[in-house]
Amino acid sequence: MGKRVENGTRGLNITALLNVSRSQIDGVRFLNWIVCTCFACFIVIALPSAASPIASSLFDRMTTQLAQAPPEQQFHFADIALTELAKAYQAEARMASGEIGSPGHWSLAVGGYTQQILQMKEYMAAGMPVEILTLPDAAPAIVVGAHRIMLTHPRPDLQAAFEQDILEQYCQSGNCQTFSDEQHSFAEEDILPQRRQTIRPAWEFTEKGPACSYDSLRIAFALETKLDQARLICRHFFSEAKYLLDEIRWRQQRGVVIEWSQLHIGLLPDISQHEVRLNTVGDVAVMELPLLYGTPELLSAVKPWLEAQLSPQPSALRLEANRFTWDLSAIAE
Repeated sequence: MGKRVENGTRGLNITALLNVSRSQIDGVRFLNWIVCTCFACFIVIALPSAASPIASSLFDRMTTQLAQAPPEQQFHFADIALTELAKAYQAEARMASGEIGSPGHWSLAVGGYTQQILQMKEYMAAGMPVEILTLPDAAPAIVVGAHRIMLTHPRPDLQAAFEQDILEQYCQSGNCQTFSDEQHSFAEEDILPQRRQTIRPAWEFTEKGPACSYDSLRIAFALETKLDQARLICRHFFSEAKYLLDEIRWRQQRGVVIEWSQLHIGLLPDISQHEVRLNTVGDVAVMELPLLYGTPELLSAVKPWLEAQLSPQPSALRLEANRFTWDLSAIAE
């Protein structure tokens, strides 16, 4: 499955909302409003995107295999996916109802669509057949009986994180053990990397100043640095660096191609987590990395170390603390 084509807008995902049941009384009226609003507000010019050397994301490959999986596996995935989709549209409805200038019928439409999602879960519980449907250049869909809903988040900029959340929840119960492709598979153990751990750095004190180290990482501080601040930086930096390395390694072992030039940390809106973009086909890791996100140039300094640790020739990383403007506001203890 190739990379999905997006229209480039950063607003609401109206494609999913257009995928409503034809039996709805106000369906035609709502469709007319959507079309008129779209043409009145903006004109989307589709530009060809650069071809990616990567075939598809881990989420796309997994849903493609699940489409051929036994019914119980499809049911479990669909149950998780529809639950997360309903949460996304419930949050969108709350946001729309509170936005100044937001049309009231938009909030109602989103709320109505949420009810359709929840109704599909009721159909599943009643025993209707469940199927995962995949199509080229489109998000996968959940089919329950004669009803179909695409797994598209109402906010396109949150689509990758939404898919990652579904993937992680599905894997946490051990279902990913059955997933494999030509070269990669999920081992029975270590289904998901362990979350951030408490790190206890080693310390040394020299005439130039204190220095902390952990594994192949080391940070040297100036003599006048406050020791409490240095300890805070060391604990969080080593923890975040190891956490990020484990997440990337886990995905790489399962066939995710890491495009190091594309590695980027962004802040997800409305939640205290960050999205790590791994490549151009939509693979991301959702995690908390406040120090790596908030400290300029820190990720650029760490990137070569990450890449080396995943190669046959790992290397050490030595940082001079005074090179960075450390953002400690999110990690103050």
